[in-house]
Amino acid sequence: MNVYIIAHGDTCIGMGHVMRCLALAEAFRDIGHKVCFYSKYMQGAEKIRQKGFEVTGYKNADGIASQRADTFHYGTAGELFTDIKEIMNSIQETQDVIIVDSYNVTYGFFENLKVKTRCLAYIDDINAFPYPVDILINGSAGAEEMQYGHTDSAKKLLGLNYNLVRREFRRIPKKQVRECIKDVFISTGNSDPYNVTGKIIKFFINNDIFSNLRYHVIIGGGFDKAIWKDPIIKDHTSVLLYEQPVNMADIMLKCDIAVTAGGSTLYELASCGIPMIVFSYAENQQPQIQALKKRGLIQYIGSYQELREERLIDYMEYLEVFHIRKMLAIQLQLLVDGKGGERVVREIEKWLD
Repeated sequence: MNVYIIAHGDTCIGMGHVMRCLALAEAFRDIGHKVCFYSKYMQGAEKIRQKGFEVTGYKNADGIASQRADTFHYGTAGELFTDIKEIMNSIQETQDVIIVDSYNVTYGFFENLKVKTRCLAYIDDINAFPYPVDILINGSAGAEEMQYGHTDSAKKLLGLNYNLVRREFRRIPKKQVRECIKDVFISTGNSDPYNVTGKIIKFFINNDIFSNLRYHVIIGGGFDKAIWKDPIIKDHTSVLLYEQPVNMADIMLKCDIAVTAGGSTLYELASCGIPMIVFSYAENQQPQIQALKKRGLIQYIGSYQELREERLIDYMEYLEVFHIRKMLAIQLQLLVDGKGGERVVREIEKWLD
């Protein structure tokens, strides 16, 4: 089977689309299917190549430089027009499956792609309009309640059974919950244009109660490296900075709780059984945040603009209670089993048969 995946990743689009598509691509490759990508920004294309997949779309320094995304800008109509021309030219023969994971899509975009494939699939989490696709995939919490009735013709793969987490988050051991909090995981995702990371760290290290904890801080590929130069952060012995770590699960498993943005990191932390204090960094994170909050599985602190030291400390004190953290760890590890990619592949194979 030939599988063609369209997914972009960059400083301001984020890397969530690419990472979940890589999880799916690996599931296809594991059983012998051929996978190639179209990805138009350097950071996403480099990550795809690191995993051993062919990728077109991005031109390196020897070719024409790809356009670069602005802050939380997912693309314009003009960019989409260029994309579809390049994609159509790059697909030399009809693909068995084309999978799209991008917010910058239209009804016409999908209609164009249909002539190039036996099966058109879309990975979604916002339900923007009726998608003319064969298979609709939404592995987010609360996907079943998103009223996809208007996409009646599509086979729908909805909910956490189809969540696409990376391979390293499969077969995670049962979380051993410590009596007291010692280690805190902090992440805003791939980028942090408003330096929320620095703000959170300073809240903690300037607090008499929590200044003695260890803080494991993820520095994504799209970060402004100024955080490395801030003496309050770089010289503090309790702050450990990890720049684009290879194995995220190893870092998460060291930690007792997490302060994180509401992207795909939520599911990775859940698989590790890490209780979370969550803030939203983009509007598209809201559906899954609200679904997990409704189930009592996360402590939601508001958007990044609403981040306040007093509220953060209140949630930290709440999660200091051992039996609360233990209960959350058990419930969170039941959410995601890491086999979503395999299930999606099986459903696509069945559809084609």
